[in-house]
Amino acid sequence: MLVPGVGTRAHHPSLSADGHRLAYSEEFYSTNIWRAPLELGSALLPSPFLFSARRDDSPQYSPDGRRIVFISNRSGPTEIWTSDADSRNAGPVASLRGMRPGTPRWSPDGKQILFDARHEGCRIYVIGR
Repeated sequence: MLVPGVGTRAHHPSLSADGHRLAYSEEFYSTNIWRAPLELGSALLPSPFLFSARRDDSPQYSPDGRRIVFISNRSGPTEIWTSDADSRNAGPVASLRGMRPGTPRWSPDGKQILFDARHEGCRIYVIGR
């Protein structure tokens, strides 16, 4: 019998001795982007910077330090996102139409974003900014 309400990533079930309660583990995949101060002697600890209940990873600051490019699936499919350096105004920069993007990187002038993607083989793409 399927137990109603138990998530699709449930595992390691344990039934109580009286048979009226179920304990189990449920796995969630969530990565976040953290920021850490690099000043010598700083008492500040790393802290979550860009985070959601979904995947956020592969960050890179723009050459001028005002923007960050990263990968996220917070809106559904995995896409290339950018945000301000203070984590505001995060959003996808292009529809990738089913491509699975790899690590995005800014061009030296900060006007383009390059990334690799698996779509009919591995290829490198450029998004103009």
